[in-house]
Amino acid sequence: MIQAAKGTDLFIEFLSQRIGLWPLSPLQVTLFGSAARGDMGNRSDIDLLFIIPDGASDDLYERIADLAVEAYGLTGNDVRPMTYEAAEVHVAPIFDSITSEGIHVYGDEGWLRRRLAGKTAA
Repeated sequence: MIQAAKGTDLFIEFLSQRIGLWPLSPLQVTLFGSAARGDMGNRSDIDLLFIIPDGASDDLYERIADLAVEAYGLTGNDVRPMTYEAAEVHVAPIFDSITSEGIHVYGDEGWLRRRLAGKTAA
């Protein structure tokens, strides 16, 4: 389980370093849910939002799945990646929640906010 703020910081650093090695990077990755709020328990899952370029190859999806398995091995908590291509992102309650409580992991930290405000092209 991720323990307190220091553990969360180390986990985010781990994720960011791994993602930084990929040949095609996500536009934005955000930790959200109980792990971001700091109220996760032993059985809580770890929620990650991945916004990826439109038409991304299967390789990127496979890397995200592999990262979830690797992160599970590190934390002992199920890691639930929620992956959207850029064109699939639109105003929805889940994205409002992520923008208000999420913790930036990788990529353009403001991408989702700009998209929801209509300032980012699909």
